[in-house]
Amino acid sequence: MNIRQFHESLQTIDIDNITFSKHFVKRTKERGLDHLTDLATSHNMISTEDPAGIVDQENNKFQVLYRHNDKYDVVIIIAVMMHPGNSISVNMRCVNLWN
Repeated sequence: MNIRQFHESLQTIDIDNITFSKHFVKRTKERGLDHLTDLATSHNMISTEDPAGIVDQENNKFQVLYRHNDKYDVVIIIAVMMHPGNSISVNMRCVNLWN
């Protein structure tokens, strides 16, 4: 999956196809981003907001930057799993603030 395909897939992902790793949940709490562990909040962000940037890491993992405020961006590592019928699920693996 390339960056364009990844971005298009996020725009149509079903909320039931989003999961969080334990590491993601831990990091959101440490960094004051607890709201991101709410499925509806994360689904809304990845399906409707335009990322500030996307980096293709490897093996269907992407680093995605979203504007958080005037000072910081939120950086999320998202792993994509492909399923029959071209549906996908994503696992949000890590989160960080970046200025």
